[in-house]
Amino acid sequence: MTQRPIIDAGPSLNFFSINKERLLMSVLGPLSVPETVRGEVLRKAREDSRLQAAATVWRKLTPRWIEVLSDEVTPELDRVIYRVSRQPMHERVRERLRTLDDGLPPLVKTDLLAPAHW
Repeated sequence: MTQRPIIDAGPSLNFFSINKERLLMSVLGPLSVPETVRGEVLRKAREDSRLQAAATVWRKLTPRWIEVLSDEVTPELDRVIYRVSRQPMHERVRERLRTLDDGLPPLVKTDLLAPAHW
């Protein structure tokens, strides 16, 4: 058995919202998605009328064409992350989160929300 390609929310929404799932599946075959992506696709389909068809298509494709992967760190995932980044998963996530810090103090610790500014 070959590994299923993993698809993100953007391409999922793009193809599914215009009912082009057959085109996508004819090129890639059965897909995998993380739980987070499933939630994002279904949430965006609920919130944006342009994307509503994505939810209907999603329900038709699971579980045969779309396998939802757990977001939990597994030994296999940790090994793959280590092989790619030379860091264990928990260190990679922590490092990535630390680099997202913009260095600014939290908004609630400033006076930017004070009535004088509004």
